[in-house]
Amino acid sequence: MKAGLALHSSSLSALDLSGDYGAFRIECGEVFLHHGVAWRSLLMGTHGLLVFLGLSSLGKSSLNFQYGEPWCYKASLIRHLLVENRAIMPVSRRQVATVFTEELRLVRFPLARAVGFLAGVLLPRHGWKVP
Repeated sequence: MKAGLALHSSSLSALDLSGDYGAFRIECGEVFLHHGVAWRSLLMGTHGLLVFLGLSSLGKSSLNFQYGEPWCYKASLIRHLLVENRAIMPVSRRQVATVFTEELRLVRFPLARAVGFLAGVLLPRHGWKVP
């Protein structure tokens, strides 16, 4: 994602996280990117297959993705930012898994709970600054 991107997450606002974390800032559930962010997401990588199988909508149009920008990009981006900065943010594994799942549910992503559970299991076990 490009620098200057701003997005709102009601799941993050429920955590009451605020602060500047280098590449991004969080204020009242608003995420502001200072620098461009590149990340890999298995869920976003399988978007084309999910669309082909009829399990997911095409998504928002975008030149970056063959079938459009996946609906799960916001959840994946937030998860990436929280995991990458887990040593300096007062957030737990459970909170990250909950935020990810809630963001998927908000966009009516198919199997949001199952995907959220699996993504939570795959979160790193060490390096968290537990609140």
